[in-house]
Amino acid sequence: MSNMAGTQSRDHIPRVHSAFKFIVIAKIVIAVVVLGLATYGATFNDFFAGNGYAIFCCIALLLTEGYYLAATIFFTHIFNPWVYLVMSLFQAVWWLACWANLASWASAYKLVYLGLDLSDVNDCSDKANQAYDSTEPDSLNDWDDAYLKCLQDRRRRHRDAIGAAAGIGALEWILVVVTLVLFALALRRHRRSGAPFSAGAAWRTTSENPHGVAGAGAGTHVESHQMQTKPKTAV
Repeated sequence: MSNMAGTQSRDHIPRVHSAFKFIVIAKIVIAVVVLGLATYGATFNDFFAGNGYAIFCCIALLLTEGYYLAATIFFTHIFNPWVYLVMSLFQAVWWLACWANLASWASAYKLVYLGLDLSDVNDCSDKANQAYDSTEPDSLNDWDDAYLKCLQDRRRRHRDAIGAAAGIGALEWILVVVTLVLFALALRRHRRSGAPFSAGAAWRTTSENPHGVAGAGAGTHVESHQMQTKPKTAV
């Protein structure tokens, strides 16, 4: 008997737990947060490429998870499980490097002048001028102290933002790995069931679905007697 084509538009989508989409949404929210922190970090002139790399990771994740949600909810005909699996593998590697890089940089951060632009210097000069009093002999030291404190405060905010991005990025990486494992297991069951990998494709014959029965549950065996036709009784 020839394989039967999938009659349901969702036959090619691996069955995952209902909570899977909520984890995907959580990943999107976290990526937006990290994107904001990395964008703030990129406003400093410290020549730290990790900010740009973090922005890339966030955009790549938003595209990947956006594709999953859109293709499994609204445009099911464009979904391909292998594409999502490969992109998830890349996400796991990219985000591991992302948060590790951010954490390494934040831990070695020094509160020095580097990374501040002209507006920072001008603002801190104005604040230092408020602390300066030409009639006081030690007022010049007060100016230096106020100027340095202002610069260090700005650098500290920068360091804290990158440190927060590293911590939140580590959480993102954990969720990426969790969804990768869950989807890989679901795809394995999907493949063994004989279900198609693209919309409208035919069901395949497998050891668990030897007759390529459309609609056979993933991970379930299809007994051969279910495919046998009953002989017609003589009238």
